[in-house]
Amino acid sequence: MAFAYGAALVSVLNMKSHPDNFFYRIQFGLILGVICLQKSIGFLWAIFALIFYLVFFKIDKQKLGVIEARRLKLKLGGVFATIIVVITGSWNIYCNVYNRSTYLTQEMANSFGMSFSDQVQHIKDHIYIIPLFLKIIFLKEMNCSSFYPELKWNGLNLSPFAFILFAYILCFLMSKNNVDGVKTVWRFSVVVNLLYALILLWSYLFMFYRELSPERLAHLQNMTSHYYEPAICGMIMCVYGVALQNRNSLNIKHWSSPYHNFFIIGFITLLLVNIPMVFVFSFNNNFVKSYYEVPAEQRKKYSAEIKDMVEQIKKVDDPNNARVVICEKQSSGSDDTFRFCLLHYEVSPISTVDYIGELNMETLSDLISKNHCGYAYIANSYSDTEELFYDFFGDDFKFDTLIKLEGRKFEHAR
Repeated sequence: MAFAYGAALVSVLNMKSHPDNFFYRIQFGLILGVICLQKSIGFLWAIFALIFYLVFFKIDKQKLGVIEARRLKLKLGGVFATIIVVITGSWNIYCNVYNRSTYLTQEMANSFGMSFSDQVQHIKDHIYIIPLFLKIIFLKEMNCSSFYPELKWNGLNLSPFAFILFAYILCFLMSKNNVDGVKTVWRFSVVVNLLYALILLWSYLFMFYRELSPERLAHLQNMTSHYYEPAICGMIMCVYGVALQNRNSLNIKHWSSPYHNFFIIGFITLLLVNIPMVFVFSFNNNFVKSYYEVPAEQRKKYSAEIKDMVEQIKKVDDPNNARVVICEKQSSGSDDTFRFCLLHYEVSPISTVDYIGELNMETLSDLISKNHCGYAYIANSYSDTEELFYDFFGDDFKFDTLIKLEGRKFEHAR
């Protein structure tokens, strides 16, 4: 998404440099569609890219006249806005029809429906998130390695604020050479970064607050790295695009050479990427295992473990549209990742939600309702609390058996 957003901004730069080239208009529209389909928050980045088009792109007024040029620009903007609305809307309709909507997005929407006093009270209850967020923005490296704390070096890694400052310094230096468009890029990035920082903070306060605590700074740092990357990467790609298009005024004509471009892109990559983590995940990663990297005997063992579970889950009425919550009390340790990956493969295309840990009425109700599950599978490892499940599901409840939830008259899963 970060590269797609950056590509959208660069596409606008190309439209301005080649206003009669229809290719860049098609390219921009296609990229907007891709961004919207990548993730729910892609809609926001597509809107930011559309705003950049409206403030940056200019049509030759001498050639068409002021009114006609303005009309053409708005027509194109309407087409791009329609692409965003149609793709996002159709995808949301599909998700709602097949119960694939995420509860986090729904919580974000619900937060705007709260009364002002409730919003203020909620912020007061989770006020500790604000100083943590500011600490990460100003002081913590963008790409942290909390999964591998033994890594003492994170590459040429800066904090989000340092990245922003780095881009603004480049804009300031280019403005001294009267580079066309750099002031617009600078002002746009200031507005986007401030606005997006507020949106991100709001999402932490109202969407992700259950996952956050003062002791979980590394988790918040990971999330910020994940969600802030489009703002940073897009801004740097845009600044670099402006520099390339103004090579003559910057006296950097030799930058047209591919070797210099590779050097600059390599330098930006060093800034944006946690280099040690690249090597860890490429050559020494024990966290993600390929099916074929696991010894045959171990694969056979896992397949035997989940055989009965797979047979039960495959009893669903409509595999393409079903979702099953699978609850197990005991964890198998470091093999959970591979075991669940194998389970997902075996029951495909059935969608599953995995849960390991203690259960109570509230947790079970949330798992079912917030994940839109139509079926449940409760492992026998919960046999010491079986009364809970008889109360929840009814007298016909059985462990290690697929339970169909549709039409049941219990209120807990509503």
